[in-house]
Amino acid sequence: MLHRRLRSMGIGTRMRPGPDPNSRGILARNLSFSVLSRLAQIGVSFFTVGLGVQAIGLDEWWIVATSLSVLSLVLVIQSGAVVALSRLLIENQKQSAKAADLYTTARRGLLGIGVFFLAGSALFAAFSSSPLRAELLVSMAGLIFTLLAIPKYAALYAMDRLDLHFKALIVASLCKVVAVVALYAADSLGVFLYCAVLAAEQLLIYAIVSARFSSLADPQKTLRSDGRFRGVYFREIFSLNAWLSLNSLSYALIITAPQVLLHGAVGPRSLSLYGVFLQLNNFTRGFFISFNASLGTRSSLHFDNQSRAFQALAWKGSLTLALASVLGFVAFLAVGQPLLAVWLGVSFDDLEFLLLSALFMSILYAASSLMLANLSVSVKRVRAPALAGLAVSVIGVFILLILKAWGVGELRHYVAQIVVCQVLYTLIKNLVMLSQLHDHLAPRELLGQAAISGLVLTSMLIAMLVRFPAEIQELWF
Repeated sequence: MLHRRLRSMGIGTRMRPGPDPNSRGILARNLSFSVLSRLAQIGVSFFTVGLGVQAIGLDEWWIVATSLSVLSLVLVIQSGAVVALSRLLIENQKQSAKAADLYTTARRGLLGIGVFFLAGSALFAAFSSSPLRAELLVSMAGLIFTLLAIPKYAALYAMDRLDLHFKALIVASLCKVVAVVALYAADSLGVFLYCAVLAAEQLLIYAIVSARFSSLADPQKTLRSDGRFRGVYFREIFSLNAWLSLNSLSYALIITAPQVLLHGAVGPRSLSLYGVFLQLNNFTRGFFISFNASLGTRSSLHFDNQSRAFQALAWKGSLTLALASVLGFVAFLAVGQPLLAVWLGVSFDDLEFLLLSALFMSILYAASSLMLANLSVSVKRVRAPALAGLAVSVIGVFILLILKAWGVGELRHYVAQIVVCQVLYTLIKNLVMLSQLHDHLAPRELLGQAAISGLVLTSMLIAMLVRFPAEIQELWF
């Protein structure tokens, strides 16, 4: 029966108050594989992007960057849906039938969404004259497999077996680097084939996760027929998913929308320079999200257990992410410029590196607040932060369009707008999330969370002033 299989996954078993005595070991295992997988992905991506820029050229790289930017706007569904569905599976551990129906409902719903986006991309490719239509179409084909894997990811997260997902990412990354090197060696690495390799990577991840999921949680391969699609569960999943996806969409509007909107406003080198930042954003935010996934799952488990470990994890998680963000930013300021030159084979002057550093600061500051987002999901208070973030991001897009309409043609003005918008986005959302957590954290803990956020931003601004005193004065004063 399905409920027996779900119990083997940790779903449908009664949980006792208090922390699981094995929780530290499980958390350590998940964190270890999350860090290892992200380091592998970053290393592989740095290598493959470097080969891609050298083979395609910096002036043509914007086609790849823009295609991936459009795709990232769509992939906000993934991050929201995994968190939303895993949260509901954890919450309904005692109701195995509902857990099965939630799984099936999510799988069919996401398949429909994927088909919709793929059909839209096919129409765009058929009737548009855009130079990136083929690249966008193949990227959307890869998206189908990403969406299909979401219910399996969520079930693994509910089992607290995130390590299986991360192992699949490591294998797929290694296969990607082999494919890119082979195409580069054959002098065949062009824009379309580069995007095709990325799509094939998503297919491979889906295949590996599906195989491991079937052998672990559904050895009889009957899970598809046991669960039923239920409209009421669809609304439950996607109401929570909608607010979480709105959070991700707001972030994507601030960071990735400029790559799409700035065509014609800045030159190709500036556009490609921003494309380099987007790659840094993908590496860095992807690392923090992978690292944070284990903290998010553990936060929900502690909260549902009514365990004191929930408060302890809130403090330790926020402090760890804050330290990682500040140290990562300082390291980038110290060695980022020569490493970029080695990585891409292109030299960036001090002013260009200042722009990249300012943008990098904004994404690391946002990453330092991911633990607050975990706590908001655990207590299911996500609507207010999502609306606050959306308001800031929409205002930011309007300002971006106004600058373009006024004929502003220098990247530095757009960078200033993006950085200010991103910092305000993080600050306002943090304040809203803290207000939503007042019933679950003591006043001293709330004050400590606010102090961590303020100290992170202050430290980063001081580091910028120390590293770029002359350049900041030249650019903006």
